[in-house]
Amino acid sequence: MKRVLLLVALALLFLSCARADEQVSAVQTRLKTLGLYEGEVDGIYGDGTKYAVERLVAYLRAFGQELTPQDAIQSLLKGEVSPYAANARKGDASETVIRIQRRLADLGYLPFKADGSFGENTLRALRIFQYYSQIEPTGEADRETQLTLFSDRAYEAAYKALKNGDRGDEVERLQQRLALLGFFTGDIDRQYGQATVQGVKAFQTYVLSSGAYSLDNRLAALDGMADSLTQQLLFSEDFNVARTSLVRGDSGQEVYRLQRRLAALGYLADEADGGYGDRTEAAVAEFKKAVSIKGVEGADVETQKAMYSASAPEAVKPYRVEIDISQQKLFVYAKDDSGEYTKLVSTMACSTGPDAVPGEYRLLTRPARKLQKRGNDYLRYVYQLDLNLTISSIPYYDEDSFDKKRLDSLGSPMDEGGVMLSLQNARLIWEKCPARTTVAIVE
Repeated sequence: MKRVLLLVALALLFLSCARADEQVSAVQTRLKTLGLYEGEVDGIYGDGTKYAVERLVAYLRAFGQELTPQDAIQSLLKGEVSPYAANARKGDASETVIRIQRRLADLGYLPFKADGSFGENTLRALRIFQYYSQIEPTGEADRETQLTLFSDRAYEAAYKALKNGDRGDEVERLQQRLALLGFFTGDIDRQYGQATVQGVKAFQTYVLSSGAYSLDNRLAALDGMADSLTQQLLFSEDFNVARTSLVRGDSGQEVYRLQRRLAALGYLADEADGGYGDRTEAAVAEFKKAVSIKGVEGADVETQKAMYSASAPEAVKPYRVEIDISQQKLFVYAKDDSGEYTKLVSTMACSTGPDAVPGEYRLLTRPARKLQKRGNDYLRYVYQLDLNLTISSIPYYDEDSFDKKRLDSLGSPMDEGGVMLSLQNARLIWEKCPARTTVAIVE
């Protein structure tokens, strides 16, 4: 009998705790909706929840209500707490702004931590929330906006806003979509860095200049941050991947897209310049050959649809480049019969600078011009491994003359940045290694 009573007592205690957890979860949910709580809804009355309740008490005090924490919680659960205190606009700094920022972040519109300062990022996030809530996107948090924002019916962003410095699955998905549509040429590395910023900015520029979408100017942006609206447009099934046929002599945003997509697939090593010239024409021809498209001029709609599809074939990369810092030599390997890069085809003396850090790189782009000025000198056949690291010829005084001592010093480390070769070898890398050829720097 005692055993039965003990089990009943334990069951009642468990149910009591479960109800307590549910109540705490309800309190946390309401506090979160009002922008007073930043933590997870976990049913645990910890320091974060306690601090949020203290915020609630202070918030009610501003309305002339002096309540204990317990009474404030009861008022909260009964729905007696008004979510609107005062209007907020750009330039304001207040507790109301902090609440607005917390709520916008919780709903996925603001990728920054609340700081109480109503700046450009808060303005943009609020406008996008207003747009989705069918409220005039003024960017002012008026009564109507706040009653909607701090309610259970607030529209949650379909795409969580992403910014420089973020990483993970959502960033990878963003990079893949940008690359597929011709806005991104970097590696799919799940890290929102400068390459991703430039890719998002390229898409935003395209949206504003191409007329692909009709967009309120108040919602437009060119800062490379992937807000929820930018992502909605990017992932839209209505995105027209091939708006018009492109031929030699064309220029503009569609050509930029075409060039970036060709670069991402490895057919074009030149930096996108928006002009459909010789190299773009050759890259398009190589892609059409790979997908067996014949008898059409330039990049027609059929060619572009094939190019912007997930099944678009990458260009064959015939070589792998290895730079050995200890030997100060560059090795070029071709594939063997089993498809592995083990067949040594060329060995070149080189000079590496302090920025030649061991690791695996991809040849991302090469400038449209073969001659690039650096300080008082010129570099020829410049190929970029990343934003700051290059492979090029030794420096030239002008287009034709160079310092013979620099040529003789190849095979030894140098103080300047990059990796330098003789003119002949730099030209060989330029002409024989397509974009995104793998380059490994080893010690």
